[in-house]
Amino acid sequence: MASATGRKPHSLARASRARFLSTVGAVKADDFLRLQELADELIAVAVEEADPAHWPGAGKKPNELTKQERGDRVWAKKNAASCIGLVVDIRRLLGIEEAAASSSRAPGAMSDEEVTALVEETRIEVEQALRKLRK
Repeated sequence: MASATGRKPHSLARASRARFLSTVGAVKADDFLRLQELADELIAVAVEEADPAHWPGAGKKPNELTKQERGDRVWAKKNAASCIGLVVDIRRLLGIEEAAASSSRAPGAMSDEEVTALVEETRIEVEQALRKLRK
């Protein structure tokens, strides 16, 4: 099934991943290790911030919270979510860098298995289109 652009969804994902990889560039080994360390530290911070026992007004029922406590509680939740999001983004970047470093092919290039699968999909679509034309 093609999208509005006429391209298949998986080819769009491949294209956007290739664009992302080309904009990221290579991460130096020192920076890569530092990002891994930061992600580990951020996980510890996220666990601490996501603990409701540490939020303002902990132990109170929602109707017992003051306006200030409710506002501070919202910010505490947003902080925890942002910290977790940052960890996810760093891990995604590290995963992309690891994949690019371990791959001898150019970013965005298709593997033999991907090419074979795409050829098979195309063959099936052509056969289906020919059957419709013959009817």
